[in-house]
Amino acid sequence: YVVIVTPENLFQQESIMIGIILAAKIFVSVGLASDIVILKNNTYYTTGSFEVETTPAVVWSVLTDYDNISKFVPLIKSSKVTKRDSKEVLVEQVLVGKLLIFTRQISLTLSIKETKPRKIVFKDISKVSLKNYFVSWTIVPTPKGTKVTYEITTTTKASVPKFIAKDVAKKLSDKLLKSIQEEIKRRS
Repeated sequence: YVVIVTPENLFQQESIMIGIILAAKIFVSVGLASDIVILKNNTYYTTGSFEVETTPAVVWSVLTDYDNISKFVPLIKSSKVTKRDSKEVLVEQVLVGKLLIFTRQISLTLSIKETKPRKIVFKDISKVSLKNYFVSWTIVPTPKGTKVTYEITTTTKASVPKFIAKDVAKKLSDKLLKSIQEEIKRRS
C-alpha cells in the first residue's frame, strides 16, 4: 500500500498516514518483517520488528557493537567509532546498496544517542549521500525475551521511481533485521 503525501494534501492525508503507520507497526510486531510508507517525494518511512528469546542486555550489545557491525551485517561495508562521550557516539559508516545491476555506496557520519537499555537513535550529520537519515532501535523486555523494533526515515537526494525505491528499501530493511536477529541469537 503506497500513499503519497504532498504539501497540498498533507492535512487531508495525515489521519490516513497515522492509521497506516499504526497498522504497519501491528503487522510487523508478529515476526521478522518490515514495511515501507512513502511520506513525500523521496522520503520513506520503514519500520520492522522481531522478538528473540534473550535478554535486553544481549540485544543492546549487538546493536551498539558499532566497530564490528560490518562483520555480521553484510550491507555495512565499514563502521568505525570516531568519538564517544557521555552525550553521543560518532560513527563513520559506509553502506552498499544494490539496485538491479547497479551498486551504490552510501557514506554516513552518525550522531548516536544511547538511552541504555531501551533506545538508540541515529542521525546522519554529514548529509553526503542522503538528505536525511534518522534511525531508532527500541528494546523492550517481553515474557518470552526481548522485542526489537527498528524505524528509519530516509530522504534520498536522487529521484528513484517509487515502486523501485520501495522494493529496494524493503529488501535492505529485511536483510538488516535478519542479520541483526541472527547475531543476537548467536550471542545468546
